[in-house]
Amino acid sequence: MLEQMDISVCEVDDGEEAVKQVKSRHEIGHMFKLIIMDVDMPIKNGWEATVELLSLKESGEIPEL
Repeated sequence: MLEQMDISVCEVDDGEEAVKQVKSRHEIGHMFKLIIMDVDMPIKNGWEATVELLSLKESGEIPEL
């Protein structure tokens, strides 16, 4: 539905990949405007991924989130 509205979408299969995508986007200066996280994902669930992203923000590794 978002793509039909010409909104770019990045979809991943697990929370670990979500964290990697956010970090890689930050490195190229193109942060996500919205992150929708499923709480029931393999490897790292949505809660764990969110906690890690907030920790990266607090440490300054990702200044914007």
